[in-house]
Amino acid sequence: EVYFTTWKINDLVAANLFKNIKAGTITKLYAILEKRIPVTAPEAKDLVVSNSSKHKITDNHSKVVVVMNNNWAVVINGSANMTINPRIEAGTLCTKRLVAEFTKKWILNEIEDEKPFG
Repeated sequence: EVYFTTWKINDLVAANLFKNIKAGTITKLYAILEKRIPVTAPEAKDLVVSNSSKHKITDNHSKVVVVMNNNWAVVINGSANMTINPRIEAGTLCTKRLVAEFTKKWILNEIEDEKPFG
């Protein structure tokens, strides 16, 4: 399962997500996309929206990825969008399931229009 938020995404990244869904590597995809993505990257938006379990298009500047299965959970939280950028980006990778569950929960809460942090 993959849960992600981004301010920007490009066609290559969206195509890679789609490829991994078709291959069964990604079993479920949940996404929060910045509201400008339908204008700036309509093809990428269409691929993500049509292949996600649930998604939301809204005001968003966060860049987070959660990857979970029964054996492990990983959270990547940083400055990088889902694009190819030659500039320096920074982030943190965490393998604590508690942190992954927390991040997954606020992403799902936001998608469902609930208060993500209570």
